[in-house]
Amino acid sequence: MERLTEKRRAPRYEIMEFGMLWRKGQKGDSERVCPAIITNVSLGGVQMKTRMPIEPSQELTLELAGESGPVFLPGDVRYAKNGSADGIHTLGFRFKPETSKDREELAKFVLSLRERISVSG
Repeated sequence: MERLTEKRRAPRYEIMEFGMLWRKGQKGDSERVCPAIITNVSLGGVQMKTRMPIEPSQELTLELAGESGPVFLPGDVRYAKNGSADGIHTLGFRFKPETSKDREELAKFVLSLRERISVSG
Protein backbone atom coordinates (compact mmCIF):
# COMPACT_ATOMS: atom_id res chain seq x y z
CA MET A 1 0.00 0.00 0.00
CA GLU A 2 1.34 3.45 -0.95
CA ARG A 3 1.74 5.92 1.88
CA LEU A 4 0.33 9.43 1.37
CA THR A 5 2.58 12.35 2.21
CA GLU A 6 1.35 15.60 3.67
CA LYS A 7 1.79 18.40 1.10
CA ARG A 8 0.59 21.34 3.19
CA ARG A 9 3.13 24.03 3.98
CA ALA A 10 1.23 25.53 6.93
CA PRO A 11 -0.62 24.03 9.91
CA ARG A 12 -4.35 23.53 9.42
CA TYR A 13 -6.92 24.43 12.09
CA GLU A 14 -10.35 22.86 12.36
CA ILE A 15 -13.02 25.52 12.82
CA MET A 16 -16.64 26.31 12.08
CA GLU A 17 -16.88 29.80 10.56
CA PHE A 18 -19.33 31.47 8.20
CA GLY A 19 -18.11 33.05 4.96
CA MET A 20 -19.48 34.41 1.70
CA LEU A 21 -18.13 33.69 -1.78
CA TRP A 22 -18.01 36.47 -4.39
CA ARG A 23 -16.92 36.65 -8.04
CA LYS A 24 -16.19 39.50 -10.38
CA GLY A 25 -19.21 40.40 -12.46
CA GLN A 26 -19.20 41.17 -16.18
CA LYS A 27 -19.21 44.91 -15.46
CA GLY A 28 -16.30 44.66 -13.04
CA ASP A 29 -18.53 44.73 -9.98
CA SER A 30 -18.83 41.90 -7.45
CA GLU A 31 -21.59 39.29 -7.55
CA ARG A 32 -22.47 37.20 -4.54
CA VAL A 33 -22.07 33.48 -5.34
CA CYS A 34 -23.23 31.75 -2.14
CA PRO A 35 -22.67 31.44 1.60
CA ALA A 36 -20.12 28.90 2.85
CA ILE A 37 -19.25 27.16 6.09
CA ILE A 38 -15.48 27.04 6.63
CA THR A 39 -14.45 23.73 8.23
CA ASN A 40 -10.68 24.17 8.37
CA VAL A 41 -8.17 26.89 7.60
CA SER A 42 -4.45 27.47 7.13
CA LEU A 43 -2.34 30.27 5.69
CA GLY A 44 -2.62 28.44 2.36
CA GLY A 45 -6.39 28.10 2.12
CA VAL A 46 -9.60 26.67 3.53
CA GLN A 47 -11.93 23.76 3.14
CA MET A 48 -15.55 24.81 2.99
CA LYS A 49 -19.05 23.44 2.51
CA THR A 50 -21.72 25.05 0.32
CA ARG A 51 -25.18 24.19 -0.93
CA MET A 52 -24.23 25.39 -4.42
CA PRO A 53 -21.96 23.33 -6.68
CA ILE A 54 -18.79 25.23 -7.63
CA GLU A 55 -16.44 24.11 -10.38
CA PRO A 56 -12.67 23.85 -9.78
CA SER A 57 -10.35 26.59 -11.09
CA GLN A 58 -12.87 29.40 -10.51
CA GLU A 59 -11.32 32.63 -9.27
CA LEU A 60 -13.40 33.82 -6.31
CA THR A 61 -13.13 36.04 -3.25
CA LEU A 62 -13.93 34.73 0.20
CA GLU A 63 -15.43 37.23 2.64
CA LEU A 64 -14.78 36.45 6.30
CA ALA A 65 -15.48 38.30 9.53
CA GLY A 66 -12.27 39.85 10.78
CA GLU A 67 -11.61 41.47 14.15
CA SER A 68 -12.15 44.98 12.78
CA GLY A 69 -14.65 44.26 9.99
CA PRO A 70 -15.00 42.08 6.90
CA VAL A 71 -11.91 40.56 5.29
CA PHE A 72 -11.93 39.84 1.54
CA LEU A 73 -9.43 37.18 0.45
CA PRO A 74 -8.97 36.35 -3.24
CA GLY A 75 -8.24 32.80 -4.33
CA ASP A 76 -9.27 29.89 -6.50
CA VAL A 77 -11.15 26.63 -6.10
CA ARG A 78 -8.60 23.79 -6.11
CA TYR A 79 -11.06 20.89 -5.87
CA ALA A 80 -14.79 20.34 -5.57
CA LYS A 81 -16.62 17.27 -4.34
CA ASN A 82 -20.07 18.00 -5.70
CA GLY A 83 -23.34 16.13 -5.54
CA SER A 84 -23.41 14.50 -2.14
CA ALA A 85 -26.73 12.92 -1.16
CA ASP A 86 -27.48 15.67 1.38
CA GLY A 87 -26.91 18.50 -1.14
CA ILE A 88 -23.71 19.67 0.54
CA HIS A 89 -20.67 20.34 -1.64
CA THR A 90 -17.09 20.36 -0.30
CA LEU A 91 -14.54 22.77 -1.77
CA GLY A 92 -10.83 23.34 -1.36
CA PHE A 93 -10.03 27.05 -1.74
CA ARG A 94 -6.45 28.30 -2.13
CA PHE A 95 -5.70 31.84 -1.00
CA LYS A 96 -4.01 34.01 -3.62
CA PRO A 97 -3.33 37.31 -1.85
CA GLU A 98 -2.76 40.05 -4.42
CA THR A 99 -1.45 42.82 -2.19
CA SER A 100 0.51 43.20 1.03
CA LYS A 101 -2.77 44.26 2.69
CA ASP A 102 -4.34 40.94 1.56
CA ARG A 103 -1.39 39.02 3.05
CA GLU A 104 -1.61 40.98 6.30
CA GLU A 105 -5.39 40.42 6.60
CA LEU A 106 -4.95 36.71 5.93
CA ALA A 107 -2.23 36.34 8.57
CA LYS A 108 -4.31 38.28 11.13
CA PHE A 109 -7.36 36.12 10.44
CA VAL A 110 -5.53 32.79 10.76
CA LEU A 111 -3.63 33.92 13.87
CA SER A 112 -6.86 35.09 15.53
CA LEU A 113 -8.42 31.67 14.83
CA ARG A 114 -5.39 29.90 16.25
CA GLU A 115 -5.62 31.99 19.42
CA ARG A 116 -9.36 31.30 19.79
CA ILE A 117 -8.78 27.56 19.31
CA SER A 118 -5.95 27.43 21.88
CA VAL A 119 -8.05 29.36 24.44
CA SER A 120 -11.17 27.20 23.98
CA GLY A 121 -9.34 23.91 23.42
